[in-house]
Amino acid sequence: MIIYDIKEWMTATYVSFEEFCEDNMNPQQLNDILYKSLFRPRIVCVDGFNMSVQGSYSNYCSPRENVDFYESMEVGMPTHFDDPEFKNNDGMVIGYVSTEDLQKVIMRHGGIDTTKSFKDWNYKNVKKYIRGDKLERILNEK
Repeated sequence: MIIYDIKEWMTATYVSFEEFCEDNMNPQQLNDILYKSLFRPRIVCVDGFNMSVQGSYSNYCSPRENVDFYESMEVGMPTHFDDPEFKNNDGMVIGYVSTEDLQKVIMRHGGIDTTKSFKDWNYKNVKKYIRGDKLERILNEK
């Protein structure tokens, strides 16, 4: 399945961080799961371009909290920085990239390939914290 809308991606991959932490207070388990699955999976586009797009209280995004939709998000380690929307970068991370600019990048690269994007994401660890059924529908359409 191909997703063409960054807002749909954000909503589908939102995890309720507060509930997740309440249930996983073992520090080692929490650390393992946080770094393996709580973050949104890397976006892999149809043409192979990929990037990490994250938003939370600890990312360079707006608002700077854990919500399902952001006005801007942090982009990390894209395949390349050739897209004009990534002109202000430090070689690894670009902060506060607007959703409009993210939409342009995604469309330029053919949309989000959900099969490739979810390939290595450990969904089972976060399934019960995901709100709505949008992600379930996307995963079932692979």
